[in-house]
Amino acid sequence: MTNLQQLHLRARTDRHEANMRVLSYVLPFYIVAVLFTWLVFKDARYLHWFLVPIGLSGLIVLIDAVNWMTGRYDLFDPAGILGLFMAHFFFSAPLMHITYDYWMRYVIPPSDWRDWLGWMAWLNFLGLVIYRVIRDFGFSTKSKPKMTMKWKINRKRLLLLLAAGLAVTGALQMLVYAQSGGIVGYITAFEEGSAENFKGMGFVFMISESFPILFLMFWVIITQNKKWAKSWVMIIAILAVYFILKLLFGGLRGSRSNTIWGLFWAAGLIHLWVRPMTKQFIAVAMVFLISFMYIYGFYKAGGTEGIQALMQGGSAKEELQSSHNRGIETTLLADLGRSDVQAFLLYRLNIPDNGFKYAWGRTYIGSVTLLIPASLWPGRPETKLKEGTELQYGSLEDSPGQKYSSRIYGLTGEAMLNFGIFAAPAAFIIFAVYVRRLRVWMLTWDKDDSRMLILPFLINLSLLMLGSDGDNIVFVLIKNGAVPFMILFLASKKEMVFHNALEQKEIAR
Repeated sequence: MTNLQQLHLRARTDRHEANMRVLSYVLPFYIVAVLFTWLVFKDARYLHWFLVPIGLSGLIVLIDAVNWMTGRYDLFDPAGILGLFMAHFFFSAPLMHITYDYWMRYVIPPSDWRDWLGWMAWLNFLGLVIYRVIRDFGFSTKSKPKMTMKWKINRKRLLLLLAAGLAVTGALQMLVYAQSGGIVGYITAFEEGSAENFKGMGFVFMISESFPILFLMFWVIITQNKKWAKSWVMIIAILAVYFILKLLFGGLRGSRSNTIWGLFWAAGLIHLWVRPMTKQFIAVAMVFLISFMYIYGFYKAGGTEGIQALMQGGSAKEELQSSHNRGIETTLLADLGRSDVQAFLLYRLNIPDNGFKYAWGRTYIGSVTLLIPASLWPGRPETKLKEGTELQYGSLEDSPGQKYSSRIYGLTGEAMLNFGIFAAPAAFIIFAVYVRRLRVWMLTWDKDDSRMLILPFLINLSLLMLGSDGDNIVFVLIKNGAVPFMILFLASKKEMVFHNALEQKEIAR
């Protein structure tokens, strides 16, 4: 290729990049404008000022979503993945609450939910601005730093440790089944009340339920350079096997998140180590994921009888949906959103003389101390359960029979329980720092760095940070990450890698 041809090619590439950059800003405006126009003409309930902050939040997150869809971001770039998730979390979910007229149960609601959805959207909009500034200011994907740390895999040691891990975790799960009376007894124990029947087995589950991800790590290491392993038939087959293993190792006891986030990790491993995923494959996977969450909701609500009710349809399905609140809107708005919950917290905090006392950071300390067994520290600091319950229903001291609320409040919700209203946008600071660090790791870690085996899990944590609470995050971090991280740490040699100017190459998005 001549120098002139190279210049023409570079010019075309630059023009294409410029066009994509413009599209990432223009398309969100069209999406918001067209959708809001349609909603207002369709339903007079949308003719309300709350569309303004929701629309502004939508514009911010849709930029990242469009960048992901147009290929400006890598398929597993956390900025793009979060953009897709936040497009629902901050934009479509608040609107869908109006469409479905779906709201949290067992509370005295505000007179108009739209007002509090709107005020919460203003706080989220401010937080999203903070998030984008911290995440992107001074960040470049153009070159590697001069010096980086690399975790070099000792392949023989890693395979040996993974094989040993599979033997130990598999044996522990078989022991769990044996004590439960087999798989049927295991399911029955869940149906009768998993909290009691599996009490005190958290440490066992932390080890035994690592089997599926250790299996997949073993598979990607031994098949990384095998051509036959890169076929879509083989990839779909191995993901199907992995999915079944996730059900057998934890999924059947009602742990839906154990399966969902495990599938995310699996897709990331395939993408980074075996064959790059496509957007079409991800789209199909998302349909499967939402369908699974919907179906599994019936299992969690009624066990095998719940699945039978779903299959029978008709009155049996409707009765279970009504009694356990398990419609598709529950999946989209309660499982994958926090809009009504956070709006309600904001509403309650604005009631004069509500008597609520902030936790002042104790819920976060309580989450960390969950790592210490209650037998060693009987008076551990309480988690968000106390403040979350009291803000919804009043002081526990005044209502000694009140049960703790198990609702999840998300990043901004827990921040408000601790420090008040303006802690909601401030909570995005830590979130943005973490996402920025993830992008730096993606940029600096080599493809064969052993930490790339846990990178999808670390990306998954960013999604959890947004929609979950401190205790949920600590639980997932330890239960799902401890065993794989320990194995990778022991099987890796840490060394500093120096990059001279000639070695610094542009990193393709």
